[in-house]
Amino acid sequence: MSNWLITACEDWLEPIYEEMKKRLCEHEVLHADETVVQVLKESGKSAQSKSYMWLFRTSGEAKHQISTTKIF
Repeated sequence: MSNWLITACEDWLEPIYEEMKKRLCEHEVLHADETVVQVLKESGKSAQSKSYMWLFRTSGEAKHQISTTKIF
């Protein structure tokens, strides 16, 4: 079942995310937040290393509000 979920996310949700990101980047003003997070058992990193979660969203003036999150 987990493979079905992964495939569904890749086939259906990833294209929606990419379209939202494209439309988000078309705006002149964006708000962003960078948060440091600790991710346990992340491949290639020790548990003490820092990872970052970034949230981007349109300004309050935008006709259609969009926000996205990315973890690095």
